[in-house]
Amino acid sequence: MASPLRLRVLGSGAGGGLPQWNCGCPPCRAARAGDPRVPCRTQSSLAVSADGGVRWVLLNASPDVRVQLASWPAAAPGPGKLRASPIAATVLTNADLDHCLGLLVLREGGAPHLYGTAPVFEAIEVGLGVLTALGAYGPTKSTVLPTDGAELSICDRDGVDTGVRIEAFSVASKVPPYAAARGLGRGRGELEGDTVGLLVKSAAGGRVLAYVPGVRDLDERLAGYLARAGVLFIDGTFFTNDEMTALGLTTRDARTMGHAPLSGSAGIVEFLGRFPAAERWLVHINNTNPIHFSDGAERAWVESRGVRVSYDGLELEL
Repeated sequence: MASPLRLRVLGSGAGGGLPQWNCGCPPCRAARAGDPRVPCRTQSSLAVSADGGVRWVLLNASPDVRVQLASWPAAAPGPGKLRASPIAATVLTNADLDHCLGLLVLREGGAPHLYGTAPVFEAIEVGLGVLTALGAYGPTKSTVLPTDGAELSICDRDGVDTGVRIEAFSVASKVPPYAAARGLGRGRGELEGDTVGLLVKSAAGGRVLAYVPGVRDLDERLAGYLARAGVLFIDGTFFTNDEMTALGLTTRDARTMGHAPLSGSAGIVEFLGRFPAAERWLVHINNTNPIHFSDGAERAWVESRGVRVSYDGLELEL
């Protein structure tokens, strides 16, 4: 029987997590040293359930998914079960490596039912061979997510309804570098399914969740979708547009990398001020972002505007 939506943040970090294996930026140094102000973060993923936690749907499958599930008692096989999992399905918001490589970790006995847009499936199969690889380990099932406003019932691999309802909508971001290198997405508009946001709810009703871990353009189209949600989990990747370039780590700014910055007059925090009635959380936080410091000025600025910073293991009931 369907119940209000439950949510768990499996990972709140961006690609590479915190600390990133090869990075010596201030947050990475602090996390590596065990500084309590800067807890470690695994790579971005949420889990939602609409049946009281009997079955769960992953929103993205990060490379850290084995650790995320192994450290979460609710994800273990039930009593007396030799091989079983409450993970019924996975829904991808894009084909970025930090969102899809975990599918290969979930290969034993056949992966959970996989949902993604046609461009996302093209990227992970042509670019990475993920679907072919999964099929070699057991039965698999994949379903294309529509982006035309249609609401989809999320089912497990046997076609049993989980009670989770999802509506996907395209957002402007970027094609993953490995896919762009193969020419995938060339000539396609940026609002044609390479990256989507999700509206998620339970068949039983309750508040709607908006999950948008990657977005560059904060436009009226996006605002229209977010206005329908009571809980927002949105891109918190970079604090400033020049965060990475100022550190000398790249020549690309935040927007070029597909992410609107948090700060500034056209930033995500100001944009979120349009939804004061919603519970607003940041997710997919890059290792370089100064909001990792719980006592820092940047964290205080974000929180003073009613926006919260999510963390691994956060649980909510909608």
